[in-house]
Amino acid sequence: MVLLYMFEKKIHSNISDNIYSKLNKQQKLLAGYLSIPPKNEFDRIVLKQGYNELKKNLLDY
Repeated sequence: MVLLYMFEKKIHSNISDNIYSKLNKQQKLLAGYLSIPPKNEFDRIVLKQGYNELKKNLLDY
């Protein structure tokens, strides 16, 4: 689980905050921002999230 989180974190850190802010909800969904695994099992147990869980800022991930 920790390795999967680190892998997802690395992929999503390759995009700039400027580009992230220009993406719409569907583009963020396709980029995988709604399926980033939780840091641990106490944050949540479901992998996929809804649109209301999108962060305003890329650094919030």
